[in-house]
Amino acid sequence: MPRAVELQAADGTPLAAFDFGTVLPGTSSAPVPIRFKNTGTVAVNVKVWVENAASTDGTLNLSFGGGIGVTALTEADAEDLGILPAGLALAATVSYVVPAGSQGVMQARSVLKFKYG
Repeated sequence: MPRAVELQAADGTPLAAFDFGTVLPGTSSAPVPIRFKNTGTVAVNVKVWVENAASTDGTLNLSFGGGIGVTALTEADAEDLGILPAGLALAATVSYVVPAGSQGVMQARSVLKFKYG
């Protein structure tokens, strides 16, 4: 009974990274729709967190239906999304926010992480 969860674009294409384009200080990128798809054959429990290297440079925001945002920053505090049945997907959006006054960085240092079991 294989267990597998894949991070995908809204159209089902597997994702390895996000490209938010240029995000100026004091602004946010447009939300990017994503989904967590259970590609395995059994239901799994999914947990997520976002690691932001330096919030002064910008932060990756992850939210689910109804604007519920993920606030967990470490695996120890991972947000439990509950049981995801085999073959189903959980929709979400990600965006990148750069605070006003930031000097900006050439490449964001934020990572969306998840685990399942």
